[in-house]
Amino acid sequence: MLWSNKHRNFGWGSNMEFAGRHALIYEADRSGGRYGWSASNRFRWSRFCRYAIPLGIDDARLINTEVIEGYAVTLSGLSVAVQQNYISSINVTLRHMSGGNWKSVSPRAIVGLS
Repeated sequence: MLWSNKHRNFGWGSNMEFAGRHALIYEADRSGGRYGWSASNRFRWSRFCRYAIPLGIDDARLINTEVIEGYAVTLSGLSVAVQQNYISSINVTLRHMSGGNWKSVSPRAIVGLS
């Protein structure tokens, strides 16, 4: 898949949740079938999308550190390790959607130490 910074969701489609899920499935297929990894990240990505889309963040190109920090607040009832996994999944998904051009945020810096 060729990514494009000029197209919505880096060229993966108009629906942000679907685009991220598709990018993860594509990466799992390309890497020899990492389907458990893909399923975990898709689940976490979907939860993030349920937070972001109602706020008007419906294009992955609009996601930034501030959006992720706001999302992290909604995870406060979970253990620090789980919160970090959810933030890490955003990084993973955006890295694959953007063709490696996503500048990762630090889950540790956002939610603290485990």
